[in-house]
Amino acid sequence: MRASIWAGVPPGRTSCSYRIFHALSDLGCPREVVEKVLAYSQNTRRRNLASPDVLHERIVALLDATAVHQLAATNPLRNKQREVVFAQLKRHPELLTLLPATLRAKPILLQQQMQQQFGLEPELTQLLISRRPVVLAQFKVDHLLRKVTETGQILQLQPAEVIPLWLRDDAVTLDSTQHLALKLAQLTDLLQPFVLPAGVRQMVVKQPKLLGATHYIMEQQQQQQQQQQQQQQQQQQQQQQQQQQHADLPALTDGSCSSRSQASATHPGLQEGSIWQDGSPTPSRQDREEQGQQQCKQQDCERRGQQQRCPCFSGPASAWRQSTGRPQQLRKPADVKQLLQQHSLLVALAALVAAAGQDKAASVAGGSSK
Repeated sequence: MRASIWAGVPPGRTSCSYRIFHALSDLGCPREVVEKVLAYSQNTRRRNLASPDVLHERIVALLDATAVHQLAATNPLRNKQREVVFAQLKRHPELLTLLPATLRAKPILLQQQMQQQFGLEPELTQLLISRRPVVLAQFKVDHLLRKVTETGQILQLQPAEVIPLWLRDDAVTLDSTQHLALKLAQLTDLLQPFVLPAGVRQMVVKQPKLLGATHYIMEQQQQQQQQQQQQQQQQQQQQQQQQQQHADLPALTDGSCSSRSQASATHPGLQEGSIWQDGSPTPSRQDREEQGQQQCKQQDCERRGQQQRCPCFSGPASAWRQSTGRPQQLRKPADVKQLLQQHSLLVALAALVAAAGQDKAASVAGGSSK
């Protein structure tokens, strides 16, 4: 916003005094006020004007050097007229747009438009048109002062210090009041970077360099608040996604074989024709149901200690687990021994291996004795 003030300054002329002079002249400040500000800033001429602390010094100097009673001394409205006019302006803010106060404006047409659109009395319209520069200036200044008094945010200044600084003795004329709204906006833009909380202005006046640090701290606090809000939103989104995922899974409350087989058969990750991470194809629906039932039977047999008589350790599901490399349930050594006893072929092979080992050991022992 500060950069808009220097829009008319040529880029080649960057001296501090030159920039201050043209900036304040564009705002309509009197020449003597500009000279006072330049004299005040001679010691800090080489400093960067764009920095907040230096610009704050210029504003303070401008406030101290400007006469704040220039507008009040310029043919003000009487109290009764002021109350009536301000009441109408508050009731119909559109009147401010109908008071351009230019030399080309025709009072008769403007008076007819005000009477037809707002239903104002002829005397009041004549007063508004004849004294429109003063009406506009006083209304806008009073509105600004009331806003500053209520909020107390524009540099914590006293109300009299916020009267527009560019109003000269001849400023309230038909041709200069046309730019009053623009200059008010420029003043707002000029002071906007220096909106401080209560109690900070005293420190700033004593040490203007604190202003830059204050704005830096305020920006850091705003960034931290934004980051915290983003983190909270991300956490909420993650929680919602987890809740949706849990809601999609079937409820396994009874622990029965039917519910487990149904869960394995209806799980969204086990679809026909899909592939596991290891590259093996997924079983069909029938295989999954058989697998779930056999797992349930195996768990029941293990709890009863009847693994040797349980037919669940063989079958298509077990063969499928062995072919796909799926981890099988770990069995105790006693369980393995009981399984070996059930298979005579394995027992015979074990006996042959043991006998061959004994014969070899005996032959080795006989050769060594010879």
